[in-house]
Amino acid sequence: MLTRNDPVDRCCTVHGGRSWVWLFSLVFVAFMAVNADAQLPQNVQKAEPPRDRLQEALQSADVKPLGEGKFQIGAVVIDQQEKCVRVPGRVNMTQGPIELLACAPGGRTHESVLVLDVEPIHVQTGLLLIGLQPGQSVRIEGDPVVPKGSAVVVDVTWELQGVKSEYRGEDLVLEVKSKETMPRTYWVFTGSQIKDGQFMAQEEKSIITTYRFPYTIIDNPLPSGTDDETYVANTVVLPPVGTLVTLILSAADGKEKRDEER
Repeated sequence: MLTRNDPVDRCCTVHGGRSWVWLFSLVFVAFMAVNADAQLPQNVQKAEPPRDRLQEALQSADVKPLGEGKFQIGAVVIDQQEKCVRVPGRVNMTQGPIELLACAPGGRTHESVLVLDVEPIHVQTGLLLIGLQPGQSVRIEGDPVVPKGSAVVVDVTWELQGVKSEYRGEDLVLEVKSKETMPRTYWVFTGSQIKDGQFMAQEEKSIITTYRFPYTIIDNPLPSGTDDETYVANTVVLPPVGTLVTLILSAADGKEKRDEER
């Protein structure tokens, strides 16, 4: 299982001398495309660059080339060959109602299965750098309009008492009515919105939501995403609270390639 690396000296270049400014520029261009065709709520901006805390987060990121198409931004490891992003975190809940599969520290931890020890902007940047395209986020919480964007496969791995486990993200979630695990699906990379000059996932800390949310990075396309009382944490599958995990976010074709090579 991938574990979080020790802090590294700040690296100022990525692949041939391109600085973090290149990274920021890439993210800015992608953000301008998010919800370009959507009916956005009032005061949500399409053409303003992300500023303030968003820019601070990128400026402070450790960008570390790892070779063979891999590099690290903060705590997030990007693998361009396998088209996946690995994110360190921990189990936050093993029972009770949920609205999120994963958030960052300071987010809605009272209803999130996992807490990821990362800056949300680094997660979104990683998804962009493996070729995923942000689509259209929902307008309101629980919106019946299905969110759009590139398909994402979510896997979660951990090691407990020497035994390694890997589950699909859906397996960590239980439907209240059916008492079955959440149906397997391709999650949707909507990309988070910019509002009043702020990248909202950086503010709200929502990364993957089971209940549709306008400011998340990855959303639930299933009809159950409109109901905030659909899901609870899957006590049967989840290891104890505090168990370290690695969340693996894959492009659909990257996941299929890895499975074939096993």
